Amino acid sequence: MKKTETMLHKIKTVPFDLSSWYTVLIGTVLVWILSSIQPLYDAVTTHRNMVALLLVILYLTFCAHIVFKKGKKDTQTILGLLLLGGLLLRSYYVLVTPYDITIHDSGSFRGLDTDETAGGHFGYIDYLFKNHALPDFDPRERWSFYNPPGFHALGAVVLGISRLFRVPEPMCYETLQVITLCFSNLTVWTGVRILKEFAIKDKWLLLSAAFLSVHPFFAVMAVTLTNDCMAMYFMMLAVWYTIRWQNHPELKKIVVIALAVGLGMMTKLNAGLLAFAIGTVFLYVFVKNRREWKKFILQFVLFLVICAPLGLFSPARNMINYDMPLAYVQQVDTSDWKYMEDATFFSMFGLPPLEQMSSGFVTLDPGVDRNAWIQVLKTALYDELMPELGNSLFGACALALLWVSIVLAILMNAAFIFSICKRHIMKIETKLLCAITYVTLLVSFMSFCLKEPFTFTMEYRYISIALLFPLLGAALWLKNGSDHSLFQKKKSMRILKSVLIYGMVLFMVLAVIIHLDLIAWSNTFL
Repeated sequence: MKKTETMLHKIKTVPFDLSSWYTVLIGTVLVWILSSIQPLYDAVTTHRNMVALLLVILYLTFCAHIVFKKGKKDTQTILGLLLLGGLLLRSYYVLVTPYDITIHDSGSFRGLDTDETAGGHFGYIDYLFKNHALPDFDPRERWSFYNPPGFHALGAVVLGISRLFRVPEPMCYETLQVITLCFSNLTVWTGVRILKEFAIKDKWLLLSAAFLSVHPFFAVMAVTLTNDCMAMYFMMLAVWYTIRWQNHPELKKIVVIALAVGLGMMTKLNAGLLAFAIGTVFLYVFVKNRREWKKFILQFVLFLVICAPLGLFSPARNMINYDMPLAYVQQVDTSDWKYMEDATFFSMFGLPPLEQMSSGFVTLDPGVDRNAWIQVLKTALYDELMPELGNSLFGACALALLWVSIVLAILMNAAFIFSICKRHIMKIETKLLCAITYVTLLVSFMSFCLKEPFTFTMEYRYISIALLFPLLGAALWLKNGSDHSLFQKKKSMRILKSVLIYGMVLFMVLAVIIHLDLIAWSNTFL
């Protein structure tokens, strides 16, 4: 009896850390439950604005209670509250948003009680759910079936669990969004952990974490039923553990890196782009610690044994069975109206036209949306949100947020370059990892856009973890500039610091408005 009381006392005294991964897990499970119960789901979606207002009031009341009444004003508590706010925004947006709101090669379901299956991501999930096996035909015969099966297999598992609990068929499809919600939340959580690896703390950690937490892209990814979000998380996880491994090269850490890269490639092949940066870091650390070569050889062999089968299983199977190229990507017909026939390198990657910058939304018009950098910023904020569907408040906020994003993109990328070039801000192996990863993502993206000059190829979801590096650069720039009195010595630096900080704050305010407006209009957007 005394042992039981002691255990209960210990459980009660353990503080609940809102910034931990189990907050993400609890939030995902709650959304899954709510998405499975038809009366609750209908009640929430019917009165979405009222419920949203209630949630905002409850959240602010909870924050006030923790900070003022409980007096918990430490960085970790505030960080947890900020991350909780972003999680609530994304979770509620997923809850009130139809599963088929986006059209990124989605395809369709043909009914869970039939044997018929269609193409697209939905068709792929449907096929795996009904057949419990990979396609026994050339994947090129159906749209999107060329993708590795990781995301789609997980979707089939979620469908199976939902059916096991007798969830109505329409609600089974809605529960699929808990996958992308979970991985979107975990990506934000992992991004914050990466910031902590650089000893960024207090106000700069809170500013950077809040920026990451309320960025609209993670809400967009949370409702988008494609393999992009899941791949994004594994890529972020691989970067985080590579940073941890290079500081302390332990076997368990390289196992996580191998699993992250392998599972990332099992989800989407472009996760393999990390191999260039991670391989360079492996080589640098090996040469630096060459006296312990046996230890590192063992780790590298284990990495290959774990990563290669996971990452190359699907493309190797398709190549052997169906003679499909390893890096095959399904081609879009050039007769598509989004094809940019006269696109040039300068028109895509040079200075953007003012017409494209006069609206916060994408139009997918090849005559307007021709600059990839502006298209990346727009789709990072609203995906393919169509302008005629938004209200006037949303349109104004969208345009303002685009221009704020342009200014921040310039400053943050400059800060990232400064952090890479400046001595003592990052270790050499960390610089190699960050710089090579960022450059690889951008070069691969530019090559893809030039090879496939369609308006929908110039989207941020193809370089989804790229935001991490400019944000990291900004956080390090602010932290080290303050530590070394850089901003106090030069007036220009003080001005840039103020523009960056207030720009990030303004971005966050507008982003919250965008989130709330997305919730209010969730049946018509995208």
